[in-house]
Amino acid sequence: MQLSSNKTGLRPFGIFSRGVLMGIAEIIPGISGGTIALITGIYQRLISCLSRLGPLTFKYIWRRDWKGLWLYQDMSFLLPLVLGMTVGFLSLVNIINFLLDGYGTYVWGFFFGLVSASAIFVLKTLPLRYVILAGIPSSLIGIVIALVPQRDSELDVFLVFISGIFAVTAWMLPGVSGAFILLIIGSYEPILQAVKDLNIAMLIVFALGGIIGIISTSRLIKWALEHYRYAVLSTLMGLVVGSLMRIWPWRLDDFPVLPTSYASLEFFGVALLMLTGIAVVTVFSRLSERAP
Repeated sequence: MQLSSNKTGLRPFGIFSRGVLMGIAEIIPGISGGTIALITGIYQRLISCLSRLGPLTFKYIWRRDWKGLWLYQDMSFLLPLVLGMTVGFLSLVNIINFLLDGYGTYVWGFFFGLVSASAIFVLKTLPLRYVILAGIPSSLIGIVIALVPQRDSELDVFLVFISGIFAVTAWMLPGVSGAFILLIIGSYEPILQAVKDLNIAMLIVFALGGIIGIISTSRLIKWALEHYRYAVLSTLMGLVVGSLMRIWPWRLDDFPVLPTSYASLEFFGVALLMLTGIAVVTVFSRLSERAP
């Protein structure tokens, strides 16, 4: 058995600070926590750590071999990272809730700029044949999903659980925003509200889904990215592009419309925030290109 080592040479505070950035990223649709991990040089260590989570992990727990668990699961890396992500997420969740309640059109404009720019930058790195063969069909699926009306009722337990699986799976993929995946399936705002209201039952179900997502998909993601990277990313980006109308800021009865009926001042404000979102993603993309 090969135990983990501190290949990144980071001190706990350095790992914690990266976790804070990842936690903030995961609450904003269009900014991927996986991309932050890539930019800050910890992505490979993170995926390696998560892919080891499985039966052997629980074997260490069952035997109460805490030292073995600490080394095998790279807890000196994982614990400060998770703590930092929690701090980053909680520091922003109330602000996002407040902005969505009072300035929804502007917020969705900013999110639209973030997500569309993220998709474009990832697609630019992919061979054209993969975009055509995998990206276009999946974009049609994304359009269908985006046109399905969101439910006004509370989420059921099963959807909360599935949301946890999808969010964590997306979190492990550079360029794919877990928050945007929640938006597609209609659970983004309810999950944020659950955090704000400390809805412990919903949060536990969501966390269980996340744990199952890590256990069931981390090895698969690592293998798929190693062997079929272009096909996987083309499919995911096609889904993202097709689903963009879900966050189109100008809507009438929850259906996307042209901004002709909006006041000119509001239009220019939303357009400016769209451009700001594009600029933010451009900066992150330039940094990721320089990442080791």
